[in-house]
Amino acid sequence: CEFGELSVIDMVLRTMMEKGFVSRDMFLGYDNVVVKLCELGKIYAAEFMFKRAQIEGFKLKDSAFGCMLSAYCKGGKVNEAIELYRVILKENIFVLQSCYQELTDSLCTEKPREDIIQLLMDLINRGFNSSVSNIFKFMIKLAREQRWEEVECMRSVTLQDNVVPASGFCSLVASHYCSSRTVDSALLLMV
Repeated sequence: CEFGELSVIDMVLRTMMEKGFVSRDMFLGYDNVVVKLCELGKIYAAEFMFKRAQIEGFKLKDSAFGCMLSAYCKGGKVNEAIELYRVILKENIFVLQSCYQELTDSLCTEKPREDIIQLLMDLINRGFNSSVSNIFKFMIKLAREQRWEEVECMRSVTLQDNVVPASGFCSLVASHYCSSRTVDSALLLMV
């Protein structure tokens, strides 16, 4: 599945059905297959079946989208997770809040880049918070790269959601504000 070898995949699936390892009923809908493969941690196989269902025009259930989003996050396939998240938003698909939290956690582990920062702020605004420590670890990465404008935007978003900044983050940002002679901003951190 990782290499997209359709003929090999079809042969294996047929053999599995013939040997009774999987039932034919399981393949009447792609949803069950995608969910099961995600649960087993077989991301490439799940992705293959997910995309195959879409190509064949099969309408997948919302749960399949949620499982696929979760599998991408657990498997470190952040770009694919971002792409799928955009599809989920566009098509008004309902997935469990835990899937969004996994996405937020995954984004926090990535190297900061503009699309990830915007997506993180969007997810936080929607109430899908990662663990507070993950969010502030990401913000510390931004601060260490001297990306103070993004730090300030994310700080504002987190404060709106009453997320209390971590002490390491406050120390780093207060130090920056003091060195840039914006002591008023540093004092706001303490409030």
